[in-house]
Amino acid sequence: MQKLTQFFIFMCCLALSSNSAAFSINQLSQVQATNSLKQLLEQGSDIAIKQLGQNGGFSQSPKWRIKLPNALQKPAKLMRTFGQGKYVNELEDSLNTAAEQAIPHAKELLLNAISKIRLEDAKQILSAHPTAATDFLKRTSEADLRARFLPIVQQQTNQSVLSQQYSQVASKAKKFGFSSDKVTSIEDYVTEQAITALFAALAEQESALRANPKQAAGSLLKQVLEGLR
Repeated sequence: MQKLTQFFIFMCCLALSSNSAAFSINQLSQVQATNSLKQLLEQGSDIAIKQLGQNGGFSQSPKWRIKLPNALQKPAKLMRTFGQGKYVNELEDSLNTAAEQAIPHAKELLLNAISKIRLEDAKQILSAHPTAATDFLKRTSEADLRARFLPIVQQQTNQSVLSQQYSQVASKAKKFGFSSDKVTSIEDYVTEQAITALFAALAEQESALRANPKQAAGSLLKQVLEGLR
């Protein structure tokens, strides 16, 4: 009987402890919630940008490497068959180099978007699903990122004679009976692939921090994430 009573008391304390943690999150001020959300996004975006924006961030990554557009997959395969695979490899390498050059320029835009998070939105975003903060940042910064990335990609592709390589592939595709009319602008394609990879990497970082608050930088963010678990 005594052991049963002790067990009951232990379980009650455990439940009270859990409720206390949830209560502390509910009692966060809007400023605290906003600051912790900003810290979450700043830490996650910093890691994602460093990961993708380095040499090999795309080209050497099995996960993030940019492949040729779907419209060129079949002709590229035929080109490899006919011993012209080097043109395909050079083109694909150039796509990835262009993305790696563009990614670091996202930092300023993301920080600007993060700084504009409204107090009334912070708690809802923090208490939502594991990538809610990333989704919010994507909605508020994607258009600006696209506008910033495109000229950088264009500049890089010009330097790496990407346009010539692309024209060669498109020309070969036409010879093999594949229309090149459906091939999107290579600059637009790389820009979209880079943006997609950036937010996917940021989403991974957000999920990881929420799952393991000990990895979070800053005591406030750690406390908030612990309380949300």
